[in-house]
Amino acid sequence: MMNPFFHTGGPVETVAFCAGQNVSRQRFLCDLAGAVRHLLPFSGGIGLLLTEDAYWSAVGLLAMAQAGVDVILPPNAQPASIQALAGQFAIVVCDSEIAATDSGLTPKIVLDATLASALPGNVMCDPSARVSFFTSGSSAARKQCLKTMAHLFAEAQAIEHLLGHRAPAACAVFGTVSHQHAYGFAFRMLWPLLSGRQIVGRMHRFIESLFHDLHRPAVVVSSPAHLSRLEGIRPLPEAKMPSVLLSAGGHLRDDAAAAAMRIFGVPVTDIYGSTEAGAMAFRIRGGADDMWEALPGTTISPSATGELRAQAAHIPPEGENNADRLKLRSDGKFMLTGRSDRVVKVEGKRISLSEIERLLGEMAEVESAFIVSFTEGEGLGAIIIPTQNGWNAVKHMGQFRFGRQLRAHLARWIDPAGLPRRWRFLKELPLGDMGKTNRAELARYFEADSP
Repeated sequence: MMNPFFHTGGPVETVAFCAGQNVSRQRFLCDLAGAVRHLLPFSGGIGLLLTEDAYWSAVGLLAMAQAGVDVILPPNAQPASIQALAGQFAIVVCDSEIAATDSGLTPKIVLDATLASALPGNVMCDPSARVSFFTSGSSAARKQCLKTMAHLFAEAQAIEHLLGHRAPAACAVFGTVSHQHAYGFAFRMLWPLLSGRQIVGRMHRFIESLFHDLHRPAVVVSSPAHLSRLEGIRPLPEAKMPSVLLSAGGHLRDDAAAAAMRIFGVPVTDIYGSTEAGAMAFRIRGGADDMWEALPGTTISPSATGELRAQAAHIPPEGENNADRLKLRSDGKFMLTGRSDRVVKVEGKRISLSEIERLLGEMAEVESAFIVSFTEGEGLGAIIIPTQNGWNAVKHMGQFRFGRQLRAHLARWIDPAGLPRRWRFLKELPLGDMGKTNRAELARYFEADSP
């Protein structure tokens, strides 16, 4: 058994801000002890942990680990997501917000103040207790990723080594991303809990509500989905500027990163990671060097075929190998050069979808490009987000001729079989909470009834 708290004391006794109230360490330990008591009958089984509030997620996670209940963490509360896990769990552990909106989740234990024990308990967790995450956003089928509590505690320690000197001990950790995802789970919930910082339980779905509640000292855990939509917003007053601003889950454009720095008063720290591995690397935007640097305690190296390999105490063996290709510099920093798993065969030719997207993205008329692979014989389709120059070209020559111009540019490098046959021009793509576009959904833009 192990005690996960590497924060051993100090001036901060507030664990979280939940439902309009500060939660003391004493109350947290009482909430935890009560939850453990209710979970002990399910020891040796599997439970579904699903909460709206990050504080109650922390209570549920540690209580399940202490009671000997393995954890399944679904990416969201959508009925289809829960239905896909039917039969895999014996108990649902949720908070009152989930219980109020989804009465079909049974049997369940509802985490709230009524479960609290009169006496605080100890936090003792089996390091081998298992937690299952699920990838989402990049493919049609979700993949289950298994980690242990030892992996999760080690990741929180690595985050502390990265951010501890920049995040004051008394700071609150705000978030615009869900703690049900691996990124939000680690940075919004587990790291502040284990390092003595304050969890802000409610997720801010809109940047305006974040600005309203934000105060110093603070850390903001965000994503490109929110940081790319700051047009017209004035810089925050000094009393609201955070010490750290984080982004992960997708690419944040240079202009959006610059706007975020102007508004929040601190540069964006990008986090590179995956559900399988957790956090692996970081970079601070706006400096002279935009290369990625490995997280403290993490070793990054290329595999024999050029893909990224990451090794650390918090990365399970199944998460070490990554489909991202990298170019490693002599000082250990690296840049990402595309994904090796996005190679398809078109008319017998091996075509890299990432390479086509990169070549299109280098054009002055293209802000970003997304390539869709159809069934054999139908070739490829391209979804283009034009720059202002691109929209001027569309207005001047029409979409068909503009598409032909882009196709001619690609023909200098790409085999004719790999040139997109169909083109769509959009102002923006719908993004999820993590700033990711579900590529499996992009094919819908080429259906006959697509607007």
